[in-house]
Amino acid sequence: MELLSEYWVLKPSYDSVSVYDYNTDTHCIDYKKSGSNVVVVGTEKQILDKFRYMLTNHGWQLRDSFTIDLKQQWVDLYNEKKECLILNAR
Repeated sequence: MELLSEYWVLKPSYDSVSVYDYNTDTHCIDYKKSGSNVVVVGTEKQILDKFRYMLTNHGWQLRDSFTIDLKQQWVDLYNEKKECLILNAR
């Protein structure tokens, strides 16, 4: 089992958010544009399965992806969780 880490650059998408309007005392749904970069850590199969899951269930699409160096803190977290990790890229 070889552990890999990939940097995913996600295409922008729109997420629904609940907004409270104090003037009318009502809740409404609005949309905000979101797009981010994440680091994915796991085996090759886990990363592929995670991509399929995020595409199907959350509409994630990749603009770019590439392999990056694996950090020891990610390995420790993976060993603790024993599942594919999605981490905010900094």
